[in-house]
Amino acid sequence: MIYVSTSTNSASGEDREVRLLVTGGGTGGHIYPALALAKEFGSRHPHARIAYVGSQRGLETRVVPQTGLEYAGLPVTGIVGRSVTFKAYGVLGMVRSLAGALKLLRRFRPDLVLGTGGYVSVPVVLGAQMLGIPTVIQEQNVVPGTANRLLSRRANAIFVPSEDSIPSFPRSAWARAMVAGNPVRKEFERVDRDLARRQYGIEPDEYLVVIMSGSGGAATVNRAAAEWFSHPGSGDSRLRVLYATGKRYYRSVVGEIGDPPPGVRIVEYIDDASGVLAAADLLVCRAGAMTLAEATFLGLPMIVVPSPNVAHKHQGANARALAKAGAAIVIEDGDLSGDRLESEVPYLISDADKLRSMSEASRGLADPGALDRMVDTIEELMGIREVDDS
Repeated sequence: MIYVSTSTNSASGEDREVRLLVTGGGTGGHIYPALALAKEFGSRHPHARIAYVGSQRGLETRVVPQTGLEYAGLPVTGIVGRSVTFKAYGVLGMVRSLAGALKLLRRFRPDLVLGTGGYVSVPVVLGAQMLGIPTVIQEQNVVPGTANRLLSRRANAIFVPSEDSIPSFPRSAWARAMVAGNPVRKEFERVDRDLARRQYGIEPDEYLVVIMSGSGGAATVNRAAAEWFSHPGSGDSRLRVLYATGKRYYRSVVGEIGDPPPGVRIVEYIDDASGVLAAADLLVCRAGAMTLAEATFLGLPMIVVPSPNVAHKHQGANARALAKAGAAIVIEDGDLSGDRLESEVPYLISDADKLRSMSEASRGLADPGALDRMVDTIEELMGIREVDDS
């Protein structure tokens, strides 16, 4: 087989390798959907060239190079919620990043640029739009982020998680919005729960609770977990806990807890998300859209603590949808404490019927076809057709 691009970007109308440029960063919520889409596109088109543009300092600088994708970093930083001085640096970084993005785009010559949000996506997607390169944006949250709302005006397609997302975009973009869910990485389809539990040493009569406070960590979640594990006798013979603090908080949490109770393991970050979540019986987490998409894909019951510190309060909307379906218990950030975790977690793991009903509700919210639908649309926009050369 050969892959032919009918894109107008083809040099002199000659066949050449298909090229996809992906961008998005800052948090796992932007990085992992970009990687899921890039990986699936690459599996369909093994001769395609795929590159990723991120920031020079974000989580993507560690995560993306491990995948083997070509990577370039731009000097972009956040602006919203910063001081006047930092905003000035942010604007300067954005201008420099746009210049850098235009240079990268002219050199790489992509057939399409896919952006999943975060500040770094702005100069890359905007630069592509300036050069007439087709662009697609993917929004993970019911309430879209600033970058995606800005870029949607000229995007060729906008992937949104639900109908409720569309009115938050400019009216001129509504006709190009496609309700597509959120793309969960293919490894979540292949993971085996029994094997994962054996790999993590979880016995059949034990319960694994996973605590994740987001890729950057969350002060409130870490404080409550540290309070819980600092209580004498807080351990439970059936309870195993894998607790990811986030890199910023690891040292302080370990220092506060000291020796954790039996069965509690504290780590900075969970790289094997599919294996860990497949092995888990309960997840305590923030309400980031991709965390929730992966958890519902596996039918995980949840205790969700929406962050009040994200723009547009989109995590609150994400959490309410889970609670309404019966898939999660929602604890507001200001109500979270060690005592609350110490009461809620044992209550849930001791009620098998409750966990089972929450698991069924969680799985009912999953959209296993989201990734394939998005890649199908990307192929259509790129004008790719498979040609039999035999």
